[in-house]
Amino acid sequence: MVEAIVRMAKSFETRADMAPAHVAQVSGFEVTPDSQGRRTGLQGALGGGHYEFAVWKPYARHPGHTIELTVQPSQACDLSFKSLHDPLVAAGFGVTKNAVGFKPTVYFERALADGLGLYVVISTDKHDDPRCVSRVRLEMEPRDG
Repeated sequence: MVEAIVRMAKSFETRADMAPAHVAQVSGFEVTPDSQGRRTGLQGALGGGHYEFAVWKPYARHPGHTIELTVQPSQACDLSFKSLHDPLVAAGFGVTKNAVGFKPTVYFERALADGLGLYVVISTDKHDDPRCVSRVRLEMEPRDG
């Protein structure tokens, strides 16, 4: 699971790279459409918990797709922060954190062509010294500045 997330984050360069068929190819996941045809994904057991992986368009005219991995219960800590942090930083992603008082979230960003940025947004168990991950989201959006 971790290897697939890191592989996607390192390889995506354009919005087309985040289309469901390409995500399936890069990740190696056998994703299928949901009953409404709005999201493509899969779910299953992960350690002592459960995961859901999905790819979808945030809204009909959005030019790209969002990719999300959710792990429950997060207390099982079946997805460690360090396992994602270290390879993303090694791949050149910048790192920022939410301020205390907000949900503990860590943002990884990599600049792409055409003013876009690839963002890996990770929900963690705590602000200081995060250990466990409950959600990983990959988004490609225009960069600020």
